[in-house]
Amino acid sequence: MVERQSLLKKLSSRVALNMYFWLMMFFIKSPTISYVTGYSVGVYYGLIVYFLGLLAIMSYVHNLILLPKFFFTKKYVWYTLFTLAWLFVMAYFYTYSIKYLPALFPGLEVLRMSIVMSPVSNDLSFSGVVNDIQTYFFVMLMWLFIFALLAIFHQSREKLKRMEKAILAHKEQELAFLKSQLNPHFLFNTLNNIYGLSLKGDARTSDVIIKLSSVLRYLLYESDAKTVQFYSEKEVLFSYVDLELLRLGDSTSNSFSVYADKNYEIPPLLWLPILENVFKHTRHLSDKKIDFRWIIESNKMSIFSSNAYSDNGIADRSENGNGIGLGNLRKRLDLLFPNAYQLREDKQDQTYTIEMEINLLGDGN
Repeated sequence: MVERQSLLKKLSSRVALNMYFWLMMFFIKSPTISYVTGYSVGVYYGLIVYFLGLLAIMSYVHNLILLPKFFFTKKYVWYTLFTLAWLFVMAYFYTYSIKYLPALFPGLEVLRMSIVMSPVSNDLSFSGVVNDIQTYFFVMLMWLFIFALLAIFHQSREKLKRMEKAILAHKEQELAFLKSQLNPHFLFNTLNNIYGLSLKGDARTSDVIIKLSSVLRYLLYESDAKTVQFYSEKEVLFSYVDLELLRLGDSTSNSFSVYADKNYEIPPLLWLPILENVFKHTRHLSDKKIDFRWIIESNKMSIFSSNAYSDNGIADRSENGNGIGLGNLRKRLDLLFPNAYQLREDKQDQTYTIEMEINLLGDGN
């Protein structure tokens, strides 16, 4: 499979496309050989290659030297002067060849093998060649113009590819940074809870250590992937919730439900900043009512959370600036699902709600 892709890449490369073009020009001109006489077929094939070679030299000197050195560096006056001079030299030499070869080889039907077939005189002097150069100069000018457009298109496409790679690299770096931010209070509080459980000889201590280990391992390693399986996310989510509930204590008013109609491949940890907000708000409240729902159906993902909230700002001030935060979540969603998500917050009647809806197919329409 790799070898096949490598072969296809070579066959569609810029060098290969240029070879296809000159071969096509050769085969287009080849049938004219059947109408000529006096010399062998090989001689006339050689003439076709000769005239195509002159056009190739003219084209590649222009595209590989004049364009990069002058046009792409915005030295337009110098580009115009050098291009016209180069074009005149090549048109003169091309015209001179048309006139000289029949004089050197009598009866040689040179004009039929030429790409441009404008009649010329027998005058080989400088003024005689210049008098016959007009048609050849104009055709070559049009030829160079087409090649210049192709080169400019290729240059623009390569520049666009470099920009896209730079943007993609920036996105990947930013996503990695956003995913790497885990609220340190979660780790400190969990370790304190484990310490407290161990002092009491609580049987849950080993289970809590295993859950913390699995969460940290997932955050440090598995979440580096662009997408993960939904069931893996579900498992680490409930481990995270269990660790946070150690601090809150058991409560029948807490509800956490997660459902998907299949095992989707999704970006990791989109739920984490929302749950961090939930536990941050309820940490210092006596009313710890929490309702969290995460549902994925028909490539539509929705997360709804509702929890008790105090507008005295104590919880927010105590951890100002920590955690991933909803601001960073918006940034990540902008990178992953531009115009294909909604994220809403509402603080009303001592209740704080968050609703997030995402089209996993990335269609913002």
